[in-house]
Amino acid sequence: MGTGSQTSPTLILNEMFTGELLRGTGHKRIDAVAPDYAYLDSAVDSMVRQSPAERPATIAQISEVVFRAS
Repeated sequence: MGTGSQTSPTLILNEMFTGELLRGTGHKRIDAVAPDYAYLDSAVDSMVRQSPAERPATIAQISEVVFRAS
């Protein structure tokens, strides 16, 4: 998996909850429409960082972000 490989699943995850495409800052967050899943916002935020070096590089790292927040 490359450093940008989580981008599409991240966009899909956010869109599944919000019904909107995630573009730029100020996008609709999951907690605004599904408060029970608000912990996913931190995972989405980490996966869409500008710098690839700041994004999780593996599924294990993504899982860590999700489970740490839940």
